[in-house]
Amino acid sequence: MPQRSLMGVLILLVLFSPLGVDIYLPSFTTIIEYFNTTADKVQYTLSLFILSMGLGQLAAGPLTDRFGRRPIAMAGIVMYMTSSLLILLCQTIDQLIVLRMLQGASACCTTTVAFAVVRDRLPPRDAAQAYSYLNGALNIAPALAPSLGGALAAAFSWQANFVFLALFALASLVLVTVKLPETRPDVTSQRPLGVLASYRELLGHRTFVLYSLCCMGAMSVILSYVSFAPQVLISNMGISTTTFALLFGANALVIMAGSFAAGRSMFLLGESGCMIIGSLMMLTGATLMAGGYWLDMQTAWSFMVPVMVACCGFAWLLGAATSRALADFPHIAGTASALLVCIQMLGAALVSILAQASPFAHRLTLAILMLVMAVFACLVTATGKTQSDNRLVDPVTS
Repeated sequence: MPQRSLMGVLILLVLFSPLGVDIYLPSFTTIIEYFNTTADKVQYTLSLFILSMGLGQLAAGPLTDRFGRRPIAMAGIVMYMTSSLLILLCQTIDQLIVLRMLQGASACCTTTVAFAVVRDRLPPRDAAQAYSYLNGALNIAPALAPSLGGALAAAFSWQANFVFLALFALASLVLVTVKLPETRPDVTSQRPLGVLASYRELLGHRTFVLYSLCCMGAMSVILSYVSFAPQVLISNMGISTTTFALLFGANALVIMAGSFAAGRSMFLLGESGCMIIGSLMMLTGATLMAGGYWLDMQTAWSFMVPVMVACCGFAWLLGAATSRALADFPHIAGTASALLVCIQMLGAALVSILAQASPFAHRLTLAILMLVMAVFACLVTATGKTQSDNRLVDPVTS
């Protein structure tokens, strides 16, 4: 099967989670009125979606190693489609919250399969390139989904967003059925379901832990930016919500462009080279952010330019760090992929919560996070550079 065709299917699989997060955001106010509820209750439909997706990884990974990639991907898609359609029948906000949690658990299946298939089929440096492309595709949804969701809600109703998600799931199910091969290696299929033993192996592996923490740190910067941006840009600097949406979308496109640039540069620079470039970008973003804060610059660009530089660094870091974390686990690629995403998502969410409680100004807190992330990634890259950077052939697949 051509690699380009495979990547097209995998991109669809990773889009389930960001579409589920972003497409209905413009309808929050409408949903509050529809169910006669509070903003906090509607916020649970988002936060519990993310929580169930993060925790669900711990079950989805071993299941893909036990039963194969295709069946778990297809089961997740069917569950996602079913929960999307059931949302149309919701009479209370509590029903919506429960179905959103089911959607989150469904999305974790498709994400886990996408990352596991890359590890199954590609040697390390090709895999790093593929992870960069997948991470780039993940940012298409934040850039475009809110506009699509707003248009659907305006033309029909907020429920139209979930009709779209159900149709997207149906189309993806057809393509997965036709185009996605079973890629689980024989060494995995012969392995008993030793879930706890697999997780102990992963958590006891220094390379996996360090590079997973790199992914978590990079994601922490993004989540903290998303949390701080409304208050910094709208409340403090007074920009309009329309301008905010345009800046938010522009930054998502920057991440997407950075991810594809990193992917194309992987064979030239190697994983370590891409991580060093990403760290330097993150360090530059931290310096610019701190400088803008100390000079008391109160323009949108004094916040967004450092963010865009740092987010581009995030894009360069994430693909290479993901590849390094998963490289040594072909026998439990699904479990390893799932634990990596779980650490990345839940750890980043915790760091973001702690950042919100910081006594420092938001811009200074964000600058500190960027600095810490840049230094940590540099140290990890320096200690692990000799292990796999020159490895062009996967010993398992050769």
